[in-house]
Amino acid sequence: MNHDTQIAVNCTKQNLTLTLDSIRSAAGCASSEGAIFITAGGGREPYSFFLNDGLRQTADQTGLRPGIYTLRLRDANGCFAVLDNIKVTATGISFITTMTEDTECLSGNGTVAVEIAEGNPPYQYRIDDGAFSDNNIFTGLSAGYHHIEVMDNTECILSLNITVPRGQSGVSWANDIKPLLTTHCATTGCHNGISRSNDFRVYSSAKFYAGSIKSKTLDRSMPFDGSLSAAQIEIISCWVDDGALNN
Repeated sequence: MNHDTQIAVNCTKQNLTLTLDSIRSAAGCASSEGAIFITAGGGREPYSFFLNDGLRQTADQTGLRPGIYTLRLRDANGCFAVLDNIKVTATGISFITTMTEDTECLSGNGTVAVEIAEGNPPYQYRIDDGAFSDNNIFTGLSAGYHHIEVMDNTECILSLNITVPRGQSGVSWANDIKPLLTTHCATTGCHNGISRSNDFRVYSSAKFYAGSIKSKTLDRSMPFDGSLSAAQIEIISCWVDDGALNN
């Protein structure tokens, strides 16, 4: 079975932008006067706006409590622009997050530390679905979205929707990716340079189609027999996210 590796829309060439214009602070820990004002451009309208994971009706985000937010813009082509780790402050409470990037592929080694400089101590902290504790440092985190909550002694809760950055994972084209593509994709009738011109055993070809290789292995439309394991699919994604390096 052959696979179409042509991409209908190349999102890297759509010039879709999401610009942070200004931030309005809230009046206190439990108040919701905070706001994030943004400008969207490029791509193809109509646009869809998301605050954290929720669909919003307008570009400007109002009615916000203090915390950290992620904003996403999706255009009619299905392309995305993202603004993450946007901090909305408040009177009477000050918080700082310090992060280190995740440089592991199949596990996480990112960290987040939360410091509260003003407010009503003592504080309790939790991440994702965990329980509250007095631990304000979280380790072993994978790159991407995590939800941290901080509760003060009045049970007012700060919601910190943080994104741990991804560092270079070190996945190797020669040692990790080429053997996978040779075994599972560059086969008879597929991407072996004979029945198909795009030979995935050749770095330049794999580099050119890297985005498509990632998306099609993630949705398991490539290879057609579904022979890649979840770990192998993640390794391919890491290599592409690293910049599809010839390493």
